Amino acid sequence: MEKAGKAVEDLYKQLPDKKVYQNPTPADVQQAFEQHIPESGMALDELVHKVEEDVFRHATLNVGPYYYGDITGGNQAGILGEMIKAALNQNNLK
Repeated sequence: MEKAGKAVEDLYKQLPDKKVYQNPTPADVQQAFEQHIPESGMALDELVHKVEEDVFRHATLNVGPYYYGDITGGNQAGILGEMIKAALNQNNLK
């Protein structure tokens, strides 16, 4: 859990230095996801590293300061709220 939070924190610290769109080719993105999911699972630290390498690297960073699209990006308070909700296993039912 600490590693996942640190990965998100590190990503947000890097946002001022990153472009919104990293311009990967379709082949680059496909290659990142061609590996098979291990049947026996993997350590959480290894999974977080894989997400950083394969997902963060190709993501459109609409949460960064240079995103001016017409769809609102995420924000830090909302992400923290979602993390807390998920940790408490709460439903969003009215």
